[in-house]
Amino acid sequence: MTQTRADVPERFRLSLTDELFMHIDKPASPFSVQLELRVNQRLDAQKLAGALLTASTLHPMARVALAPYKPSDKFYVWEQAELLDYIPLQERECSSEEDLDLARSELHSASVSLEQAPPFRCLLVHTDGGDYVMINMSHAVSDGVGEYRFLTSVMRAYAGVPDPQPALDFISARDLSGLFGSRKLRERLNRITRLLEILGTAITPPARIAKDGDSQQGGVAFVPVRFSEQETARLHTLRSGQSTLNDVLIALLHQAIARWNRAHGQKDGRISVMMPMNARPNEWRHELVSNLSLWVNVISRPEHQGNFSSLLEVVSKQTRNLKDRGTAGLLVDLLHEIRGLPVWIKQALPSLLPLSGHRIVDTTVLNNLGRLPPILPAENSLKITEAWFSSPCRLPMGLSVGAATLDDQLRLSFRYSLRQFDREGAWAFVENFLDGLAAELAIQ
Repeated sequence: MTQTRADVPERFRLSLTDELFMHIDKPASPFSVQLELRVNQRLDAQKLAGALLTASTLHPMARVALAPYKPSDKFYVWEQAELLDYIPLQERECSSEEDLDLARSELHSASVSLEQAPPFRCLLVHTDGGDYVMINMSHAVSDGVGEYRFLTSVMRAYAGVPDPQPALDFISARDLSGLFGSRKLRERLNRITRLLEILGTAITPPARIAKDGDSQQGGVAFVPVRFSEQETARLHTLRSGQSTLNDVLIALLHQAIARWNRAHGQKDGRISVMMPMNARPNEWRHELVSNLSLWVNVISRPEHQGNFSSLLEVVSKQTRNLKDRGTAGLLVDLLHEIRGLPVWIKQALPSLLPLSGHRIVDTTVLNNLGRLPPILPAENSLKITEAWFSSPCRLPMGLSVGAATLDDQLRLSFRYSLRQFDREGAWAFVENFLDGLAAELAIQ
């Protein structure tokens, strides 16, 4: 059972994070989410377009566009289309990894327009080893968890299998202020104290990843890294105490950045890795196409970055604290204060929005979708063999890392701005990351 179309109003406000991400998106630095699934067979483009249309009828955010607004308005509004007028699906043959890389880069190097529905673009890529269904969805409408849920509906519609969904109140489920906003004065004071702690560490910007390559070309590209089931299991052996695999990846990334910067003659400094956290309740943790992730940061200083075990302890302690409801709700409170300003003021504030200005924007992002639930029944002939995901790498960040585990196999997608790295520089950074991982595994 799920909410019917009639239960969702034709027009509704942008959520706090919808609005934040809409302002951040810029043509030179698109703020959209990469997600792609690889399957074990060749797909039919016309049938896939029909599946995209079917899936869009189930998820209101897949049919929205930004309603017209005046500078004096205080709120932006989504306008929901009754039915999509067209399906933005292209088809492409790729005979090599280079062709595949180029197709992926071209899809994600342009912003997704919010002026008309739908707020996503899709690409069907035919390869000898199985097709890819790629989607570029504006981050203003959904996070990675929601985008995976949308593609789940697409693939289930294509395969002709049921697509059960929980009964949710769409508007209430999207209300981050109601879920995480301060309710009492003491809670609000505690969050103000936490804000001062964050700003206190942000007098100077965190370390930037040293550039490698002299390209001024716009757009993004990707370095995909596959881990087998056995390799993924070995990664878990690096965990200690209460640490998670996500903590391990964050610690490895901190160390990789520190090594990279030293090798490029850059001074040691505070490294800040942004970590989006899925705010959905456990009972529908992988449901609802929407922005329901809270972005927090995990910090290390030069004295933490030399030894992996001690760094992992520092990281793990921070992530446990950040998962506390009070700290996680800080961003919600900050955005709520800005929300009531007139549109013309908010349009002038993208570089000053909480936790997104250049002064305190993080060094990089590691966004981990975790263990993804299966999409299709095991007995179905159509099988999902790989899942790839990454968050935006808004400049001056220049790099983001997306993680997703499907069938006990981890996939990392290193997404980089072409103004940060050329292809050789990006691969060199990833090799630096993997060298650090190999060194730690050798110690075990």
